[in-house]
Amino acid sequence: MNVKKLLFKTIGVTFLAGALLTGCNSPKGSASESGGTSATDQQPISVSVVVGAHSNANVISPNAQEIGDRLYQCAYTYGTVSLIRADGKPEEFLKAKIPEPSTQGLSERKLKSIAEEYESEILATFQTDGMAKVEEVDTLEAIRLAANPLKTVTEGDKYLIIADTGVSTTGYVNFCANDLFNTPTEEIIQALEDAKAIPDLTSVHVIWLYAGQVAEPQQALSEAQKDKLIEIWTAILEKAGAASIDFRPDSASSTPYTNLPDVSTVNADDRAIDVTPLTKMILDSESVSFVGDQAVFEDENQAKQAISSVAQTLLAHPDNKVYVVGCTASLPGKEAFCQSLSEDRAQAIVNELKEFGVSEEQMVAVGMGNQAPWHLEDLDADGKQIESIAQRNRCVVVLDTQDPEYADAVSSYLH
Repeated sequence: MNVKKLLFKTIGVTFLAGALLTGCNSPKGSASESGGTSATDQQPISVSVVVGAHSNANVISPNAQEIGDRLYQCAYTYGTVSLIRADGKPEEFLKAKIPEPSTQGLSERKLKSIAEEYESEILATFQTDGMAKVEEVDTLEAIRLAANPLKTVTEGDKYLIIADTGVSTTGYVNFCANDLFNTPTEEIIQALEDAKAIPDLTSVHVIWLYAGQVAEPQQALSEAQKDKLIEIWTAILEKAGAASIDFRPDSASSTPYTNLPDVSTVNADDRAIDVTPLTKMILDSESVSFVGDQAVFEDENQAKQAISSVAQTLLAHPDNKVYVVGCTASLPGKEAFCQSLSEDRAQAIVNELKEFGVSEEQMVAVGMGNQAPWHLEDLDADGKQIESIAQRNRCVVVLDTQDPEYADAVSSYLH
């Protein structure tokens, strides 16, 4: 069989058409010469593939096992296949309905051979029509286009294979224009829902290859960024209704695409490990003033401005876990109250830091009342507060859990 004769182009899209074949299709359930039942007894497998052949990515092997296996199964079971180009303006460049052979009673070996020919013919289009034509990459739009033909499939399994880095640089999910690596995933999903930008992948099994595997000139992503990338796309696919989601560890080639339209680079984390404890950061009563005997800010805007600076430091050092230590002035006879108040004020700071995107797992709220090792003597000989000193003791201190000077003293106050 000359498979190429089954291909033709219409409005820029390639179709495989059974109408080009002469004769009648064999009925479902016909027996094969080798005994048992033929491929027509199996439910058809439909496949859409997002082809991320663009700058800043390594060359995708059309012989990647997951791609080849699914396309073969699609051809063998006479399913439908769609290929989507993932660039700045994604486009479906191949759409095919695999026809059943016109000759009945073919051997199993012949049926498999025909399926392999279809698989090879479809894979060949990767090298011709699959290369990016437009600058940038809109991965979400490519997924939406890949989902469309699967919506019309009413029988058999449906697969979406995404062979792309996932580092989208335009469209709704834009890692260049937005700091998505440091944005809570739930906020990204909510924004996409508000924009009605979530595709429909109901009952579709998703397999993702090469996520985060970028190439020059894009700087390599840190492991934390790769995890965040997968977290974001997993949340999107789950919201889209995918039946299953599988990010495969398969590696792309080590050869980057060249002479293709430009793709912007995104900021990548420094891959060095910072094990130096953070400098102690003090939120004193001048920067963060609380209402007397309460864990309520006197001036919320002023407090947020001071806390924002601390948040930026913590976000820049996500591997450094910190104690957020609440401290009070001395109140003779009210030590239990001071302890409770200091805990509440520490938690108030933690809550604000979380609002700025700092992970809750990075922080431990601790109250030390008036027993912190840096506490200043704020009572005179008569046991009365010296206000100028007491004011300095009313603070919240943020320090590294590995701080060599204070960490042990603070840890003894953990519940």
